[in-house]
Amino acid sequence: DINDYGETISRPGYVHDTWYPTSIPNTVVAALVDNNVYDDPYSGLNLLEIPGYKKDRNINFSLQYKPEESPFRKSWWYRTEFVIDSSLEGQRIWLNFRGINYSANIWINGKRIAGTDYVNGTFRLYDFDVTHFVLTGKKNVLAIEVFSPGPDDLAITFIDWAPGMPDDNMGIWQPVILYSSGQVALKNTFVHTRLNTHTLDEAELAIETEIVNTQDHTIETEIECTIEDVTFNKHITVNPLSTNKLILTHHEFPQLKIRNPCLWWPYQLGKP
Repeated sequence: DINDYGETISRPGYVHDTWYPTSIPNTVVAALVDNNVYDDPYSGLNLLEIPGYKKDRNINFSLQYKPEESPFRKSWWYRTEFVIDSSLEGQRIWLNFRGINYSANIWINGKRIAGTDYVNGTFRLYDFDVTHFVLTGKKNVLAIEVFSPGPDDLAITFIDWAPGMPDDNMGIWQPVILYSSGQVALKNTFVHTRLNTHTLDEAELAIETEIVNTQDHTIETEIECTIEDVTFNKHITVNPLSTNKLILTHHEFPQLKIRNPCLWWPYQLGKP
């Protein structure tokens, strides 16, 4: 049991020598199995021996509340320490979560950057600007308090013939990414493809992205796009402290109309 607060846990020097080592991504039960607390739940009847196993087989496992004695009714903590290279001084630092099951309080260096009122949802993505919470060239601490989903939450569920884990797969089940950018950043870039399915000799591309200006003043900048040997630029003006969607199409840039594109095709079906 951990009785300390996130403000304490997320500071350098916190004693955590009784914690279980793990890697990310990993659920709580998976981490405990890795540390030999529980036997492999996929072998024999070991799953039934893990505390909190839901025994009622007349109700879908995902629709049952955890038993009172379940150790997974409470929150579990993940903690790591990291150093940001001094060469990134002056850059924006971002913390990206690809999947937390189900909700969480997130702390960095004694400060809570997000709580369960916002961080909730197994399949949601989170991207935080943590520039003002971290230190370059020094030790930083990230601590995440994770809560498991309940029966009414849209989480990782299984049908009745596939018993779920007693923790309902709570934990950090997708990668956590720390990265840097300039004062203007591109986010959630996606390329749409419209293929001429009759001739297969032409494809129209559309590039969609979000432009984030982290500064309190307007910024003039240039976006460069490169697709193999094709390169083109677009000059843009980004308003202060804003996030704007930008879409580039072949109507503005003829280079996005590709002749004789190389197609992906299942090899079992022969040539396209």
